[in-house]
Parts: sequence; C-alpha cells; structure tokens
Amino acid sequence: MDYNSLIEIGSKANIVLRFKTATNINGINYAANEPYLYLKDVNVVINYSNQDKTGQTDINVIANSDIKPRTVIVGGFSFSRKIASLLACYKDSNLSYNQTLFKSLKGARGENDTEGKIILLDDIVIDDNLFVYDSNFNKITVTHDAALNSLNSADILNDEEYLVSFSTEKFGTKFDLNKPHIPYMSLEVQGIGNINKIKKEILMYFDKVSLSTVINFTFIQDDMINVPLEFYIIDDKNNYVIFED
Repeated sequence: MDYNSLIEIGSKANIVLRFKTATNINGINYAANEPYLYLKDVNVVINYSNQDKTGQTDINVIANSDIKPRTVIVGGFSFSRKIASLLACYKDSNLSYNQTLFKSLKGARGENDTEGKIILLDDIVIDDNLFVYDSNFNKITVTHDAALNSLNSADILNDEEYLVSFSTEKFGTKFDLNKPHIPYMSLEVQGIGNINKIKKEILMYFDKVSLSTVINFTFIQDDMINVPLEFYIIDDKNNYVIFED
C-alpha cells in the first residue's frame, strides 16, 4: 500500500475474542488463545485519548502528548449465553427450579358429588405456594389428587371460575448475578474498508484487554437485552492495525 493511499473505513466488523490464559467458562475449559467468542457484523468503536504533560513559565518550555487507544466498545449483537457468561457468573445447567403460576380455571361438579374438582393442565409442585380463590377472592381449602392432577374441595362449584396459584417445575441455566472475574483477553477486529476506492480488509489487534461492561436488566416491552461490551486496553504493547495490500 502506498503511503499516500486514500483509506476509508465505514463498515461493520467481525470480532474474535480469546482468553490470554486457560479459563473455565460456562463449565467448558478453554485453552490459552483459543477463540471464545466470534461476533459477526457488529459495531466497533475504538476510543483514543490524549494525556498531555506540559511545563511552562511565560512560554511553553516542554510538552509531551501520550495519544493512544484506551477503550474498545462492541455493540449491535444478540444477547446469548456466551455473552451472559462474561457478565454474570455461571452456576449450573439443566437446573430444576420452581416457578409460580396463576391460572383462571373453571370448577367441575356433578349433582350428587360431595366435592368439586379443578383440573390442572400443568404439573404441580405441592408446596407453600398453593392457593385457590373463588370469584369473590375468598380463599378455599383444597386437596390435590395426583392421579387426576386435580384440586378437590367441597367449596368448588360447577362451572364457577377460580383463581389458582401454584408452583410448577421447570429447567434452566442458572447464573449468579454478581459479575465474575474475567481474565485478560486479546481482541481481534476484522473490518472492511476502501483503499484508493478498492475494497480491502482491515485488521486491528489488541494484545491485552479487560472487560468492564456492567449488565442492566430492563423488563420493558419491546426492549431487548443488548449490552455493549466495553474493554479497557491494558498496556500499549503489540497493538497494531494492518491494511490489506
């Protein structure tokens, strides 16, 4: 590439993230420099800053500028378990947990029946979360019939509506909400630009970075979890950019 070439960069980029040392993430062991994360077509911003030092009397007698990249911000990607593992501490997968459900269900009772029934369509965990309320929000006492998966009570009437609160068993992956310690990583940015109006590849490499992102969970309609990853650049050794010839 000629030194006077016109260089234009304006595309999205791909990211390759590697741990500098052997690391266990999400229950999986990764060797040093083994790729952990590959993100395609993401937004990347490399922020530079200048730390000036000057000495002066009535005129400037000395000046020193320390200009270098300080942070890398990556955004525009989908939130995944691999991303979550960087921002929250993985505990276990396929873990059983109980979730409280609220169901509005109708009772069934024959003319000569001493008890009415509410048939549950979900599996139930018998615990302290089982409550049944009638249409006036009066609590009624029920027993559980495991064979029919029904709730039975003398107070349940035919075709009346009841609100049922109960626990059901589900399975998922558990994360501790405290952010885990993440070892230093290397960061490779693969971009596309134009050199003298000809499409060329651009590669930026940062040898040691530290993740500083803080995750925020927002339960807002149509608002997806999309946390930009922000990395502090550690030291200034072996960081470079290469333009394809």
